[in-house]
Amino acid sequence: MKEIKLVGEHWRDNVLGLRYDKRLELAMLKRHSDDLAVLRAERLLKGEVDAKRGISEAVIVANLNPRNQKINDVGFNESNDLILDNFGTWLAGVVRAPASSTLTTVSLTDTGNAARTVHIYGEDSAAQVFNHASSAAPLIGTKLQVGSDDTAAERDDYTVGTAFAGAPESGTFSTNNGSYAVGAISFSGAITAGDSITVKETGFFGSWIYYSNSLGAFMLFHDILDSGVEYAAGETVNVAYNIDL
Repeated sequence: MKEIKLVGEHWRDNVLGLRYDKRLELAMLKRHSDDLAVLRAERLLKGEVDAKRGISEAVIVANLNPRNQKINDVGFNESNDLILDNFGTWLAGVVRAPASSTLTTVSLTDTGNAARTVHIYGEDSAAQVFNHASSAAPLIGTKLQVGSDDTAAERDDYTVGTAFAGAPESGTFSTNNGSYAVGAISFSGAITAGDSITVKETGFFGSWIYYSNSLGAFMLFHDILDSGVEYAAGETVNVAYNIDL
């Protein structure tokens, strides 16, 4: 994306006023991912062990003019982004010795701070995490949420620090379908702000079935923005993720 490359380290300022589309979103995510990699390398040289990552995510929160989709303001996650214990536990559960009938479950903590037994493999397919037939038309998939707390995330915190009071920003909202290319998974989601808000944090969730055939929300990533993004009611809150592998 030419508009990004021309301004060097100040490329973020140059995207204000541009019309937001998928091409620009992907270009911004790629550039921000590159910047985060440099910052993590600098932190690693300083002995900050949490900077050593094999998987990391870049997050962009954009305020979009609802009339023309141009960028009013934009924020980016800090280099100390956090992939939570839920994600590691779930991914480890996917790795298993092939078998025809052995049940594999993991314990994930939902947004109510309750430990839930989640089926990864097994003959009891009605309770498997991705099975939409296990209850009445559940919304199986992934969701996002925004909040107003800029306190550093912890690996065992499974909710946003401070949720907003008004709808729809008070709750989770759906992502689109993820795409994969050249070592990166990207996806996004958007809502229209109901109130005047300042977004300082984002969360990424799995909306999955657990053992009792119930639908639970399990936070997987929690990210703090390096600066808050302000919205007035009616403006578009767009959240985009890029997961580097």
